[in-house]
Amino acid sequence: MKRLLLLFVLLFSINFYSQPLSMPVLWLKASWDDFSVYGLQNHLLTYRYGNSSVATLDNVNGYKALYFDNEGKKENYFSFRLDSLSNSSSVLILIAYQPFIHTFSQGIPEYGLWTFYGKDTIALTSVRYGKHSKSFLYQYRNYPGAIITSNLLSVDTEKGSLSTLLLGYADSMFFHGKLAEFIVVKDYLNNRQRQIWQSYLALKYGSTLYKSDYVDSKGDTLWRYLDNKEYSEGVGGIGRDDLLGLNQNVSTIAGDIVTVSYYNADNEYQSAKTKFSDGEYILWGHSNGEASLGQTLFPIGETSYYLFDRIWKIRRNNKRNHLIDLQINSAINHKLKIFISRSSDFLSWETKVLNPSLLGEYMAKFEGLNIEDSVLYFTFGYDRATADSLLFANNKGGDNNNSYPTTPINNIFTEVSYLPNPVKDNLYVNYKLTRRATVWFSLHNSTGTTLYRTAPELKSAGSTQKIIPMGQLIDGTYVLYIHVDNMILSRVIIKQNF
Repeated sequence: MKRLLLLFVLLFSINFYSQPLSMPVLWLKASWDDFSVYGLQNHLLTYRYGNSSVATLDNVNGYKALYFDNEGKKENYFSFRLDSLSNSSSVLILIAYQPFIHTFSQGIPEYGLWTFYGKDTIALTSVRYGKHSKSFLYQYRNYPGAIITSNLLSVDTEKGSLSTLLLGYADSMFFHGKLAEFIVVKDYLNNRQRQIWQSYLALKYGSTLYKSDYVDSKGDTLWRYLDNKEYSEGVGGIGRDDLLGLNQNVSTIAGDIVTVSYYNADNEYQSAKTKFSDGEYILWGHSNGEASLGQTLFPIGETSYYLFDRIWKIRRNNKRNHLIDLQINSAINHKLKIFISRSSDFLSWETKVLNPSLLGEYMAKFEGLNIEDSVLYFTFGYDRATADSLLFANNKGGDNNNSYPTTPINNIFTEVSYLPNPVKDNLYVNYKLTRRATVWFSLHNSTGTTLYRTAPELKSAGSTQKIIPMGQLIDGTYVLYIHVDNMILSRVIIKQNF
């Protein structure tokens, strides 16, 4: 039966000696394969689902995800019996999901996994499950994109173990959103195992872990937070881990503007074609600077450049060189360049300055970049002449030596506020122009797709307001570009249903 869902149920833990990892008793993930269930021996698992809409597929970072559109439809759910949890002292549960409905009680989000006092049920719903229930699995502070989180649940063996898992519906409470992957590990050994599974989910679904190391299935550290603290935003990776079934060649991190892929991967997120060897990874993170030009002039070779305030650090964990493609998803000019260096200040004579291989209206792709060092830094920018024409007004500012212009965009587009941010429905952009100018706005998602665009308007000097409708958008990070004559300003906007 075609359901485009793959459900793994592994009935055992394996002692890997050098690979300190216990395998799940329940492992649910959406994939390209037929709907299949393995390991029904001893009635470990029974499942049921209602109408076919429960298996409607969406995606998270290019991977298939179950989409639950539970507008009061009780049939959209899965029900599992977890008999294998009997006689367990504890259970480690991990989940990758993206809720579309956010409800709060006294400032605390209520979506997530819930247990019910006096019952042996776990439920994933968008609102509180039961009057006397408590949440044990949600992440209050989370980056854009899928929520990657885990919790250790103690099992009261005297009252019986938790034996029922409901995904999508429980006691007239429904889940509305995407479910990418769900993992249950019985009697896990240590916190390192939790890090391994969390790292796997975060790298796969493009969601940054908060102040955390990234660890592979062998227990080796791929990305140490303390060593990369200044570049701990937008952490992502591509690579291969055979034990976890991960062969990832492309990734776009939620909230960032770059897509990194193995050279000529052709958007094969999880491909049967081997690009990496088992255990090989390339990870990156950024400095959390603005993804727009700064005001510092960098002399590189015989040319001076203005670079982005955001700097990315990229590292590989193996000795083999890899070629990658790197794409920036943003409104750009055709003269955009990428800068790659062994030093984060880009002042080294070895800094490479490269032109894009492919150009689109809202993307530039740099192909065949050689990750020849274990650690490199990259950013984007323009030469001085191009930057001046893009970001600064042509007026009487600047001196006769063509020094850094004195009238940047923020001297014309002033007294700006973006409220509210995070935004639920409408974003109100209040600003004041110091002179007459043509102004227009464009809103883009994390992959650079244009979601909203206004027509250019010739505005007189003075204060005004622009309303950007965002109520129809899903939760996540968006980039608002403000175009003033031939200048561009960007602002990150968080969409969140409160």
